[in-house]
Amino acid sequence: MTTQVIFLILLLAGVAAFFYGRLRARTMTASSAEKFHSRPGHHGFHLVIWTVLPAFFLIVLWLVVSPLVVRWAVTNSLPEAATASGDSVSLVMTTVEQISRGVTQLNEEDFKQINSGAMTVQDAMRSKGVLVGSDAKPYMLQAAILDERLGANSHLFLTLFAGLTMIGGFWYGRRSIAPRARARNAVERVMTLGLIAASTVAILTTAGIVLSVLFESIAFFRMVPPADFFFGTVWDPRFSAPGRVGG
Repeated sequence: MTTQVIFLILLLAGVAAFFYGRLRARTMTASSAEKFHSRPGHHGFHLVIWTVLPAFFLIVLWLVVSPLVVRWAVTNSLPEAATASGDSVSLVMTTVEQISRGVTQLNEEDFKQINSGAMTVQDAMRSKGVLVGSDAKPYMLQAAILDERLGANSHLFLTLFAGLTMIGGFWYGRRSIAPRARARNAVERVMTLGLIAASTVAILTTAGIVLSVLFESIAFFRMVPPADFFFGTVWDPRFSAPGRVGG
């Protein structure tokens, strides 16, 4: 199950949770003599929050941390020859990740030819439509197998834990539908936090752009005097110094 499918299921679960929560609140309102604090729609959104948000944050955190853990494990599995030969670890890992995209397409005969030396890893990948940038060594194939296996297991556990989190959140949110439950307050609080987070990201992004332009401008005007830049009479993008045309 791909990440896109997981997010789609999460979206559909949120829609279903809203209609279920609203319907359950309406049913309880009609059958209960006690007046509800919040409207049925608020209970629907409250159930959406508990169904979607915990699983969403888990998925995002997993997608950030999991590749780092997999890369760390694969890097530690590399033999000493990977670095002793002078190869950069980052370059080796780039090649390993390229190989891992097509390693599942290799059959037993391909592995036999690679192990016997009749076929190089690069040729085997090319036959499967996967281009490998640098000269791939046999140990890179083993690392790619580990990388693909760990990635597949990580995705499997992500699907499992995200599903359990979604079900658990739905169960908890469903139990909270009650006359005295302050669903409206909870929904408004989450919306407020969401707006604060969005505005904070916008402010930090703007500040980052301004600071980036400022620092680059300072570095530029250390090389080119402001007077020459604003009032100079020479306009040539190829100049190597103010007022001097470069070759």
